[in-house]
Amino acid sequence: MKHKLQQLWWNFAKKKPVISNDCSHILLDIIKKTGIPEPYTSSSIRHAMMTRLRAAGASQQEVNSFTRHALNSTVVFIYYNRPIGRNLNKVLIQINERHQT
Repeated sequence: MKHKLQQLWWNFAKKKPVISNDCSHILLDIIKKTGIPEPYTSSSIRHAMMTRLRAAGASQQEVNSFTRHALNSTVVFIYYNRPIGRNLNKVLIQINERHQT
C-alpha cells in the first residue's frame, strides 16, 4: 500500500489539491478585494519582503532558504535588494516602526 501525503490546501471548486498557480490567483483576488492599488502584485509583495529581510540583517543564504531559492543563488542579491540612491530599505523599516508605535 502506497503512503499518500496529506494536502495542506484544498481547492473545493476544482475538487483537487491546490497548486502554486491556484495560490497566486487566490492572493491576487485578496489583493484586489482589499483595495491595494493596481501596480502591486504577489510578486512585488514577495520582492518587498525579501528586500526587508535583507535590510533587517538576514543573510543572503537565510533569505534564499526562506524563499526556496538555491542557497548559493544570487537572485535575491541581484534583483530584490536594490536600494536606489539612498538606502530606501532603511526608510521602509522606519516607516513600519512609526506605524507600530
